[in-house]
Amino acid sequence: MTSAAGAGTARPGRLALRRNRTLSIQEGMSARSIFLLTGGAFLAGYARLLGADDGTAGLLGAVPVLMGLVSMASPILLERMRRRKAAIVAFNLLGRLAQAFPVAIPWIARTAGERLAWLIASYALSCALISFMMPAAAAWVVDSTPVAVRARYFARREAWCIGAATVASLGMGVVLDARKAAGDAAGGFTLLYATVLLLVVANTRSLLGMADIPKQGPLEPPRLRDPFVLPFADPRYRRLLAVVLLWSVGFQAGIPFTSVYLVSSDGLALGYVPATLFAAGTSLVSVLSARLWGKVADRSSWIALMRGMVLLQAAACVFWFLTDRTTAPFTLPLVALATGGMVSGMNMSLLNLQYGYAPESNRTVYMGTLSAVNGVAGFGGSLAGAAVLRALGGFSATLPLVGIGIGAMQAVFLLSAVLLAAAAGASALLFRRGEAAA
Repeated sequence: MTSAAGAGTARPGRLALRRNRTLSIQEGMSARSIFLLTGGAFLAGYARLLGADDGTAGLLGAVPVLMGLVSMASPILLERMRRRKAAIVAFNLLGRLAQAFPVAIPWIARTAGERLAWLIASYALSCALISFMMPAAAAWVVDSTPVAVRARYFARREAWCIGAATVASLGMGVVLDARKAAGDAAGGFTLLYATVLLLVVANTRSLLGMADIPKQGPLEPPRLRDPFVLPFADPRYRRLLAVVLLWSVGFQAGIPFTSVYLVSSDGLALGYVPATLFAAGTSLVSVLSARLWGKVADRSSWIALMRGMVLLQAAACVFWFLTDRTTAPFTLPLVALATGGMVSGMNMSLLNLQYGYAPESNRTVYMGTLSAVNGVAGFGGSLAGAAVLRALGGFSATLPLVGIGIGAMQAVFLLSAVLLAAAAGASALLFRRGEAAA
């Protein structure tokens, strides 16, 4: 006879878990498409349309990492639940609807200041809601995936997600440039956010179809102090937090401003189609490299892969530094190669490292804390990048010998490269050669 305590806690069968993995790929495809359509060059362009300057547009792109702070509160609520599917679906739906909310801004705000305020508020709210449910959602997917196939599965999932998002963003880039040429840039963004609404429906349907995986054993919800104490008391996880902190500072010091640099009149001044083609090239590299990184991690370790990805991003920032309107045809492909290779490898390594280094009993606590550290450090890096950008103002120079024009944003990219190289060095010092997550 099944005891009352154990009723309803049986794990789904093998077929149900396989269906979970299939639906997770579909969910990821729509989620990644929504992320690209509501961020990057599209977000920067819409913010500039509403009156934001380059610094503000860049900082807006750093909001998602700042909202990682909300992840620390997630386990306090969700670890009290044996079944968490309903909560994950609810928070995800609200967050996705907030991502689509800007479609209503032209009808509810009259002044430029009001429109920009609504954009910032809705974007921050969407990031907060999604960050809140993300630790439990990530654990749900990983729990659906046997260890033996985990690396291969996440490589395949990453490839499908990037591919779908590339198609969506490229198509929308064509639409936006056409509407801009017709003098109706605002109408183009209305179409964009209407498309996001359709993707929200598809995303929610995928999540609803997944089988819940009840938490096994007695429920032990964390105390309020646990996210601030337990991960930092664990020596191995503390080292991972230190590396993520340093990487996030360096990465976010420059990356939010790359999208602004692509479309800004003070930068490369590309249209949405060229900017999207660049993003598509980056995504193609990610798709092609995802399976390779899974094999590399299997043969070495996730921490070694992450270190390599940090160095690859440092190289990308050096290429950004060398990019002006003359050199862009030559340097942007190099940026796409380096950044594309980094994205898939870093996503896979971070997910597996935080899952593998965290004890099962407090996994969402640990993962939430890592997201919070990533958020605080990353936004700090973005603030530093914005401060440098504003301090340099109209700075302009020419590199001797090569004749490449250098502006304030390129100086920010060079700063990011230096910080990322330091983060990779710290990783080598903190982790033994060949050390891997369990």
